[in-house]
Formats: sequence, structure tokens, C-alpha cells
Amino acid sequence: MDTNKLLKKLAKQIKYQNLLSVAKEMTSIRIFKNDINLSKLQELFLSYMYFYHDIFMDVILHKIDKNIAEDDTYVEAYAYWKKEKGYDKDTKKKDKKKKEVHLVFSNTSKVKEKK
Repeated sequence: MDTNKLLKKLAKQIKYQNLLSVAKEMTSIRIFKNDINLSKLQELFLSYMYFYHDIFMDVILHKIDKNIAEDDTYVEAYAYWKKEKGYDKDTKKKDKKKKEVHLVFSNTSKVKEKK
């Protein structure tokens, strides 16, 4: 199996997502034995964990449908769209007149706009 696919699969698991959440709150909890000089695999794993954390938060906030989070193609397309639109917390606060787009999973991959 491809290393990237394996790391993504692990990073999506609720066990590691919970560990990340707890480690962010409590500094005594460590994800890895080493705190410094992380290997490239550890850095990649951490970046995937944060990436999926953001995706799952968008599911919880009903910005995207939970079925989108289960399909890697949709996840990557959503992340690309989010990056290209510059859609982050600060942008949303600054310009409330912009339309908010909620992605919903369907067979035809339609995008719904909420006014």
C-alpha cells in the first residue's frame, strides 16, 4: 500500500483525531515519543491529521455533508475550492455579504447556494 494512502487512512481515524484534540489542549499528552526533530513521515502524518480535523469540523458545522468527508476525491476537491476561495474564519468575518456555499453529496455532485 502507498505510504500516503496509509497515512491518510490513519489520520482520518477517530482515535487519532481524538488524540490530536487532546494533545492540543493538554501539553502533557504527546503524539510521538520525540518532540523535536520529527521525521518526514511524522510531519506528513501531523499535516494529514490537521487537514482531516478541518474537514471534520466543517462537517460538524454543516458546511459540507458527511458523505463528502468519506470520499477522498470530494475531500480534495473541497480543500482545493476552500483554498482557492480563500475561505477561512477571518474572510468570513470580514465579508458577511458573500454567499455561503454548502456542499451536499449527491450522485450528480450539485452545489447548493444559500442566500
